[in-house]
Amino acid sequence: MPYTSSLNIEKIATGTATGTWGDKTNVNWDRIDAFSGGYISISLGGIAAYTLDTAEGATPSDAGTAGDGGGTGWNKAIVFTGTPSGAVTVTIKPVTSEKWYFVSNSTSGPGQTITFQQTPGSTVSRAVGYSTIIYCTGAN
Repeated sequence: MPYTSSLNIEKIATGTATGTWGDKTNVNWDRIDAFSGGYISISLGGIAAYTLDTAEGATPSDAGTAGDGGGTGWNKAIVFTGTPSGAVTVTIKPVTSEKWYFVSNSTSGPGQTITFQQTPGSTVSRAVGYSTIIYCTGAN
């Protein structure tokens, strides 16, 4: 099925998804809800890399594993906590999606900088105690 270009909302065609239309629609509403006003606190304790993902298969309730954020990238406001093992790179996927994020580096420990990137070379970094708004262009 096709998906929208920015939020990966599934476009359910007429006559398709028999018996699953309601489930697919509910996932789409969960995505819209999380992206328009969702908040999540993510611990970066002990890791050096993390992925915020809003790929077609990721849902807002998919917490993923350590370093792989599952569907955590659907949330609009994100506070990063914990004590990382050093500087952390947060990669925003997929590279073709347009997104706005309100992020805060509330980690602990000296020099715990978080660098955000949609693709390598296009980054923004924030030190402990600072927040920022990130706009991902979706243009790689």
